[in-house]
Amino acid sequence: MKIVNTIFPLCTAVFLAPISVVASDSATTGVMRTPEQIEWVDNPRVPGLGVARIMGNAKKPGPFVPRVKFPAGRVVQSHSHPDDRTRRDAFIKVSKYLGNESSLKADFRYYEDDWQISSQTYGLKLTQRISRELNILYRYRFYTQVPAWFYRDDYQQSTSVDGYQTGDYRLGDYGAHLFGGHISWHPESLLGGIGFLQHTELNLTYERYFNSNNFTANIIETSVSVSF
Repeated sequence: MKIVNTIFPLCTAVFLAPISVVASDSATTGVMRTPEQIEWVDNPRVPGLGVARIMGNAKKPGPFVPRVKFPAGRVVQSHSHPDDRTRRDAFIKVSKYLGNESSLKADFRYYEDDWQISSQTYGLKLTQRISRELNILYRYRFYTQVPAWFYRDDYQQSTSVDGYQTGDYRLGDYGAHLFGGHISWHPESLLGGIGFLQHTELNLTYERYFNSNNFTANIIETSVSVSF
């Protein structure tokens, strides 16, 4: 008998907490603002840098106009990097049954490349079987990274490092944490275990992510899996 798994995602919600901006009502034909009417929001990653929304919304379809002010002496960084990049990584995974119908999984990954970026990722997963129908998983992950050799938090004037420069934080040094949980329920005994319920799995996942660049995210995901 051929087994086919069909997964129906019910809802995936990601709540991000990046820099937010506040502005007056949007306009489609034109807008005028006096300095007193412009509301600036500071960027926590760059002291003295402010962002204001003049019209529209960058998170919605349609045109939008932001305004950015830089601190004295700040230069907008262009992005340029080497064309070639060689990457290497190694990882190890360990699983251990703990008894009482629970298990622990640990993993480690080391990464490096010829841009001199190196990173380490540590992960833990604890799975506990509550009953025949219910399983719970707890998860934690830590990530730390050393920057590319040409990355700088702030380039002086218009200088670069051997012709390369970037403002991409993903090439810089930072750390990140992720923790969360997952609940899996097989409602096979619900309503007397009728028909498709014996082959149905309901899933609920929540994860919380935050890093050293003041970015956070809350992720909620639900799904239904039916085997037939």
